[in-house]
This record gives sequence, C-alpha cells and structure tokens, in this order.
Amino acid sequence: MTLWKPRIAANARYKHQGIADALKADIAAGLIKAGDALPPQREIARELGVDLTTVTRALNEIRHLDLIEARTGAGTFVKIPPDQPATATPAAELDLSMNIPPQPHEAGLPGRIAHGVGVLLAGAPNHFLSYQESTGTEASRHAAAQWLAPRFSAAPAVDRLVVAGGAQSALFAICSLVAARSSICAGSITYPGLKSAAAALDLAIHPLDMDEHGIIPDLVRGMLPASFAKSALRHSVHRQSDDCDHAARAAAGYRRNCPPA
Repeated sequence: MTLWKPRIAANARYKHQGIADALKADIAAGLIKAGDALPPQREIARELGVDLTTVTRALNEIRHLDLIEARTGAGTFVKIPPDQPATATPAAELDLSMNIPPQPHEAGLPGRIAHGVGVLLAGAPNHFLSYQESTGTEASRHAAAQWLAPRFSAAPAVDRLVVAGGAQSALFAICSLVAARSSICAGSITYPGLKSAAAALDLAIHPLDMDEHGIIPDLVRGMLPASFAKSALRHSVHRQSDDCDHAARAAAGYRRNCPPA
C-alpha cells in the first residue's frame, strides 16, 4: 500500500476544498487505488502548512462521497475500486461546521486590510510583530483572571491560566490530555471543532441530553468515574460526600451562576 502525496488543487477557492479536489483527482487518475493508505491527518496538515481542522473538513467531504474509509486503529484508506468513477454525487446534507458569509464588494476589505497592515507596520510597538509567549502574556492572563472572577467564587491564580491561540488549539490540547481514556462526554449538540479534534485523536464522544440551559446536570451522575470526579472536586467543590452527586451539583451551580459570555 502506498501513501498519498498531499497537495492542494491550484484553482480551489478554499484550502479544504483544494485538498478534497486534489484527492478526488488523484483517485480518478489511478495515482492511488483501493486499499492505499492516506497519511495521518496531522502529517497532511504539517506538509501542506494548514491547520488540522482544514484537513479534517477536506477528508469529511471525501468520506461523504464514499471514496475513503477510516479503519479503527489502522488509518484512512481509499475505498472505491480503481475502475469506479470518482464523480459520485454527494449525499445531500447541510454542512454547518463553518459559517463563511460572502463579503460585500462595497466593504472594500482588501484595501482596508492593506491599509491596516501598513498602519501597523509603520507605528506599532515591536512586541506586536514578534513571537508571543506560548501560554499568553502576563497581562493577557491577568485580564483572563479578572474576566473569570464573577463566574467563580474567586479569581483563579494567574499562573494556572493558559491563553491559547484559538478555540480549536485549546480544544485539541484538552482532548490530548484525556486521549488515553478513549472517550469524552459532550452535549448532544456540540461544537464541530470538538468533533474534529476528537476524530483526530480517535476519541469517542458520548452525547448527553440538553435543555435550554445546556447539559442536564443529573446526567453527570453515573457518567463520571469516581477518580475523575475527585480530581474535579479538589479544584471546585469544598465539601465532599458522593463524588458524582457533587459533580452534578457543581454543574447545576455553574448553569445557574454563569452569566452568558
């Protein structure tokens, strides 16, 4: 079995579409055949210089065409026979994983962006144009602690906060910490980026029913291992009897006391 050589089709409007178009074309041309393996998603992202979610979205499109399949513990492989056309009509579905509204022409965004970058380069302090601390600057972490204070009984310690470069990188880091457990729980309607991170790490997501406030706290009982609940309680609950009951009550308290962001 040969590994696919990742590339991005030159005429694609978006990078994820370019990856998908290139893979479809290579399958149609017979450059990769049924049973051939694709490189891991992280390797594709690294080689093409794109983020992991871009690769995941591209492969999801190809999977919807029934051209590839994921085999647990083995990887992703070309599924179709070599003589089958690669122009199968995708199943009709509404993809809500990314909302990219069309930009109005009259907004003049290219000119505004060029002007803004020029102003930044002309007068910005040097530290804005250099690498930042990987865990966030001290000023950023202090600001985060102040923002979090009303949501908890006290502001968290600044040295225990990490400022991530984006929601997706933070989600992937958190999921990496629990990857050894092989599964996580989330609301039955959850962020597509969480699904992408879980898929990349082979984490199963157990859906929990929700109401208008979020996950129903009573469902936490019986879902959390006692060891996990104890770890959470050490940081947020001062009195302890039954672990899962306290975890459920902590979730309920958070729902009541946490104002909308």
